[in-house]
Amino acid sequence: MSLMKNIILVIIIILLLAFGIKQQLDINTLDSQIKSLENQLESVKYENEKKQNELDMSFEESAEKYAKEDGYKDPDARYFYNDFAG
Repeated sequence: MSLMKNIILVIIIILLLAFGIKQQLDINTLDSQIKSLENQLESVKYENEKKQNELDMSFEESAEKYAKEDGYKDPDARYFYNDFAG
């Protein structure tokens, strides 16, 4: 009878070890997914801020920005700047 108890205890210990190893593998997988999602979140936040800045720009500023990016410069352009802020 003692041999049977020892066999059952060994089987239980092996099952508990297998369960613990499986849990650790699941935790490692979830950690890598969390890191990947955090990286995606940072890039989406950056893109969102970039788009929000473009939306907050006035039409003239955005037109000038796109013209500069394309290398366009109007030789007949006259720019008037008023500084009423003081």
